[in-house]
Formats: sequence, C-alpha cells, structure tokens
Amino acid sequence: MLFSKGFLLPKILFGMTILAIGCTNSSDSVSVSPKKSAIRVKHLLPAEIYEQALSVASGSREQMIIRSCQKIEGKRKKTPVNPDTIQTMQEVLFESEAAEVRAAVAAGLGNSGSVIAVPKLLDAMEDDALVTRQAAAAAVGKLTGWCEGFNPEDSPELRAEAVEQFRERWLLFENSDLYRVATDPEARERVEAITKKRATFLRRKERALDREKN
Repeated sequence: MLFSKGFLLPKILFGMTILAIGCTNSSDSVSVSPKKSAIRVKHLLPAEIYEQALSVASGSREQMIIRSCQKIEGKRKKTPVNPDTIQTMQEVLFESEAAEVRAAVAAGLGNSGSVIAVPKLLDAMEDDALVTRQAAAAAVGKLTGWCEGFNPEDSPELRAEAVEQFRERWLLFENSDLYRVATDPEARERVEAITKKRATFLRRKERALDREKN
C-alpha cells in the first residue's frame, strides 16, 4: 500500500524534488565526462531533425507519430499523452530504420512525461546512430534527472557500461513508492492533496506562533 503504516510521505516528496532538481541542473549537458554533449534538455531536438525525420519516414504511421512528437515539443504547458500513443511511439522507436525518426520519437517520449518509456529509452541510448543516442539520453535525463555518467560519443564499451548503471538504478526506482506515484494518477492526486494540507497546516502554525510572540 502506498500510504501504509510506516510509510513516510516526506521521502516521496524529497525524491520528487531530487528528480526535479536533476532535470533542471542537467540543462547544460547529459554527460559529465570531459567531452561534453551539446544536448539541451529544454528542447530535446532541433527543429530541423523533425523535418528530416518527416522526409525519411516510412509510411503514414511514422509521419503521424513524428508530428505528434513535434507538437509535444512545442507545447509550453505539458498535458498527459494518450497511453496508446506512448505505446506506438515506443514501437516506432525500434521499428524505424531511419535514425532521424528514432531520434524524433525518443525526444517525443522524453517530452511526454511518461516514465514508463524509460526502459526503451535506455535501450535507445545504445543505438548505432549518434543522433538517436543523443535524443534518448536527453529524454532519460528529462524524465528522471539521471543525466550523469553517459556520453553518447563514447566508445560502445563505455556507453554499455554507463547504460547498465542506469538500468540498475531504474530497477531500484521501479520497485519504489515513488514509481507508483509517478505512474498512478490517483496516487499523484493523493500526494498533492496531502502536500497542500501539510503546507496549509504549517502556514497556520506559523501565524499562530507570530500571534503568540506579539
């Protein structure tokens, strides 16, 4: 149970804060190695890559998904993406033969806010194409805040080692209460409601202390 006896809400809230800080601080680079990547987390993919992806897309299905990813990228206020669309995006990520298409879809998954896409994105971080690896790494960074230790330009051996560390970290996260909050809308609503109540309680307590001092 998410809120069973002994469960500490602050741990979840702290975890959420760490994820948010990780994503914010990762805007300069996905890598901490001396050879920095030019990936920007705010905009995961340059506009021209989407155009290239559309030009090499195989069939209407890929074109539809690329346009969906482009729309998600352009939104200032993110809204939940349909689960069926997320599933199709993950399928296209590995079915497409065009690196630009895979990169566009990886960016779309990163912008979707859906953490369930992380395992597929971790696989894409080992893609043969640099542009796909860059987009996948930036997407993972945006979804989780785990932006350190991976350079898409490193050798295959170093990339595989870094991705394996990410996978181990993901397994721990996937079995945590924080994952359930991140993937369950009802759980998120409960956490937000409790957080608001706690904030209200603290404000009232602070005002009461101020009145006592005066």
